Amino acid sequence: MKRVTFTLAVIFLVSAIAFSQEGQAISYEKAFGGYKYTQNGVPLTIKQMAGLMNGDQEAMVYINKAKTNYGAAMVFNFAGGFCIGWPLGTALGGGDPEWAMAAIGGGLLLLGIPFVKATNTNAIKAVDIYNSGNGSLAARTYTLNFGFTNSGVGMTLRF
Repeated sequence: MKRVTFTLAVIFLVSAIAFSQEGQAISYEKAFGGYKYTQNGVPLTIKQMAGLMNGDQEAMVYINKAKTNYGAAMVFNFAGGFCIGWPLGTALGGGDPEWAMAAIGGGLLLLGIPFVKATNTNAIKAVDIYNSGNGSLAARTYTLNFGFTNSGVGMTLRF
């Protein structure tokens, strides 16, 4: 009796782990300066979405493009923010600010805008492909059968 109980507990645990992430779509909504990506109310980064989409090759093409554009956008935006913030801090502190540096920072921020747009475009395409189920785990159907196998009583999981 203990062996049967243990076997049923293991089967339940394995099936709970196997099906825990299924059917959970990624949603996005427009936010200030871009989009906010969530899954079951939990915010996701581009890197986390790439981990979720790992099994879907078509979605991975777009999410990898989004990651590349995100990296470039962050470089331009960080440098631009620094170049704008330094003269503003100097001006607030009573010093003589270099306004040319602030203008360069504004230019860097403008250069980052196309990368942010490309990031959002590719990420949205990846999410739409992932949610549509083309090759993703969310679209597969499973059958779980209990019964007799070659080695005795067991369980089969078919995709």
